[in-house]
Amino acid sequence: MLKKIEISEVKNPQEMPYALLLLADPSKEVIDKYLKKCLVFTACSKNKIPCGVVALYPHNNKTIEIKNIAVATDHQNQGISSKLIDFSIQQAKKLGYEYI
Repeated sequence: MLKKIEISEVKNPQEMPYALLLLADPSKEVIDKYLKKCLVFTACSKNKIPCGVVALYPHNNKTIEIKNIAVATDHQNQGISSKLIDFSIQQAKKLGYEYI
């Protein structure tokens, strides 16, 4: 079942959802190495608590990578990761990237 979620950019570093990011990468140090260049978006359900995250890493002016994508365990199998991937593709196109 696809949950109704709202996807928004994380602009404040203090609001970075490390608990979610750590579901996909082994350590905060690894995440911090690439996070400085990333655009990070969270998926929130009606309670406004992030239940999913995607980090987009630009390699050059043509290519952007989904560097990290994760969904909280209790929100998995509800279509959230699919929605984050679709959103990432739309964002990449909107920003002028040719490859993702």
